[in-house]
Amino acid sequence: MASGQSKLKYPVLMKWISTAKDSDESADFYFTPVVSAKKIKRAVDRNLIKRRLKEAVRNNPPHILSSEYFKGNKLEVVYLFLAKEVEDYQKISAAVKKLHAGLNQDKNPHREANSEK
Repeated sequence: MASGQSKLKYPVLMKWISTAKDSDESADFYFTPVVSAKKIKRAVDRNLIKRRLKEAVRNNPPHILSSEYFKGNKLEVVYLFLAKEVEDYQKISAAVKKLHAGLNQDKNPHREANSEK
């Protein structure tokens, strides 16, 4: 089994794993926003943060998906919100953008996944 990697840019922690794509899968990128009920008590606020995370990822997709060594693989990402209060969209979007920029600078973010096969 491949081990995942992670990067932090407060208030978002991004954890990802790259695996071989099955023949019946059409998507190259799967992501899940996660907001802890222990840190953000109200469900309304958790849902707001999840919507902001989804929009930030949609507006700032990781460009690594178009790279040559990513062919035939899928990227599965979890975005964990770490702050104890609701943050505005600009702060969340900036964090996601920097996380994706760091991911794009890595030579091969799924190198561990491919080497363990």
